[in-house]
Amino acid sequence: MRSLTVVLTTGAAAAAASAGFAFTIRPWWRTWGLDPEVSAAPLPGDDLVLDATTVDTRAIDIAAPPAAVWPWLVQMGDTRAGLYSYSVMGFPHGKGAKTIVPEWQHLAESDVLNEWVVREIEPERALVLASDRMGRWSWVFVLEPLDEGARTRLIERWKGKTTGGPRGMGVLLSAFDFGEFLMIRKQMLGIRDRAEHSTAVEPAGTGSTPTSGASTQAVRPKRLA
Repeated sequence: MRSLTVVLTTGAAAAAASAGFAFTIRPWWRTWGLDPEVSAAPLPGDDLVLDATTVDTRAIDIAAPPAAVWPWLVQMGDTRAGLYSYSVMGFPHGKGAKTIVPEWQHLAESDVLNEWVVREIEPERALVLASDRMGRWSWVFVLEPLDEGARTRLIERWKGKTTGGPRGMGVLLSAFDFGEFLMIRKQMLGIRDRAEHSTAVEPAGTGSTPTSGASTQAVRPKRLA
């Protein structure tokens, strides 16, 4: 009888922990920086994986205009500026560059960044990447201007659907989800810090070229300490 009580108590504790994880912890990391209701808003690239089993949307506010954030996004890639995140196995260039590199500022639809293909690009607004490695995935970066363009909200959305896989894949995916959250959170903080510290802006007409016709300022990179 005592062993039955132990089993029932342990089972109840495990069920409570599982419920707490499912309803509290996982929603927090999947919508980090956003209210859950806001995180469901449509974004560019949503149509790439309509039957996604994983949808994570996160955001961070940056005290810099979109024109100062965009150059850091467009130069990402393992063979380019890195990912501004952790350097771990599979992501050897995670930490990323600390300057804006002019030769990495050219990116167009169909360009390939490792296994990611550029599917849509709208300067200073949206970068949409897609991959078919181990399933179908989309990785979207959106810049929303705040305070009449003085600040920026960077939104990242990660959508995916795996195909096949061994038994127990669900447990592996849960671990992967949390690892992906840690990498992307670090990346977003890295982009924020670089954009906020890297820029001195020059008025239009001083010889610098804006990154798009809608912008009247250009970013002049400065190395981080």
